Amino acid sequence: MSVKISTKKVIFFSPAGLATLSYALFFFSTLIPPSTYEAIMGERNVMFLDLPSHLLVAACVAAFLLGARWIGERTLPSLAKTSTCLRPSLVALPLLAFVVLNLVSILLLLKNNPSLLVTWLTDAHSVKVSLDTTGGLSNALPALYACCWWALWRLMEYEHATDTKAWFLRILVALSIFLAAFTALIKVARYDLLPTVVGCVFVVLIHKFKRGQITLWGNIYAGARLAVFAIAIFLTMAWLRGSEQVSALAQNALGYSAASFNRLAALVDGQINFPYAGTGIYAFRFLSYIPFLDRWISLGGMLGLPRKEDAWLSEFVAVSEAGLDGSYIWVSAFGYVYSDLGFLAIVYFFAMGLMAQWTWNSMLKGNTFGLVAYPYVAFSILFWMGDNFIAYSKVFVFMFLIGVLSTFEFASRLMVKGKA
Repeated sequence: MSVKISTKKVIFFSPAGLATLSYALFFFSTLIPPSTYEAIMGERNVMFLDLPSHLLVAACVAAFLLGARWIGERTLPSLAKTSTCLRPSLVALPLLAFVVLNLVSILLLLKNNPSLLVTWLTDAHSVKVSLDTTGGLSNALPALYACCWWALWRLMEYEHATDTKAWFLRILVALSIFLAAFTALIKVARYDLLPTVVGCVFVVLIHKFKRGQITLWGNIYAGARLAVFAIAIFLTMAWLRGSEQVSALAQNALGYSAASFNRLAALVDGQINFPYAGTGIYAFRFLSYIPFLDRWISLGGMLGLPRKEDAWLSEFVAVSEAGLDGSYIWVSAFGYVYSDLGFLAIVYFFAMGLMAQWTWNSMLKGNTFGLVAYPYVAFSILFWMGDNFIAYSKVFVFMFLIGVLSTFEFASRLMVKGKA
């Protein structure tokens, strides 16, 4: 038996819905009156009704939607009901393994930074600046929160199928999510905290959608709650980094959203010149560093890519030389891809649309691939206003986790079937 899902229904957490939200943020950002923007940010407003950046973003988003539509037309429109739900005890095993791995990572981090927790409570900004993560198993964190996404779905899947409450697994999943968020907080790492929390919200909402529990108003309400939640996380991280005054928080809120599009307009206009533009470091950043493998073989070096740290530091100089506030360097995902590929960025976003819809379809079917991949893909689309997150090297961590969990599920189902 299968549950029919309308492919014409656009919900905000689908690829098309998220892309539309991101485009709306760009569009309305370019309507901010120059006087208002300049009063808050202390820099000139380049993006106000800027035609070249409008054409670029519109073309990229249209290409993304076309790619998503292309895949959507050629996949099964129905959701197969899962024949066998994993028992809570089996779901708990890999989750516990990654919890232990993350605890080891925290212990190594505390060993490198003995006064970390005390410093975090008194001056979190200095923690971010001086944090020593050498040999700290940094990739244990994205592995943990991606495993949380998988476990959370399997938990809801089991409870829905059996109509029972798996309290042990509920508590374990909640504690695991808390541990992941706590680890990101002590590192003052918004790039990990946001995917942890936002990804879990997506998992819950998409599971409800699959069960037909998301109404039109529920969809709007959930989207509004997620937006407020994401803004609250951003402001919390800004406060931890040292922004305490209301004016500073307002500048941070604008600096990590609309200001990215201001830099995009300056980039397209030729006012911002990244020294490493055209090298591939922005569109294919994941090739510059491959976890584990990079200890023996530097693929980035073989391909002639600069170090990601060098590219990152050069952005502060490039933005400052353009006469903009060098404290905020994001040029949006559109800007980063454009700086490497020019107008071939349109093709890049078409390919991203294909990939996003593929992972979305996989998640709706309850496949391990989609459960691990789509929450991060969705996060990267929602935060196009920032960096090109989809190109981060942690995608290799997710690929590794997909292999581990898929193998574990296959073996577990065989074991259960053999005992039946």
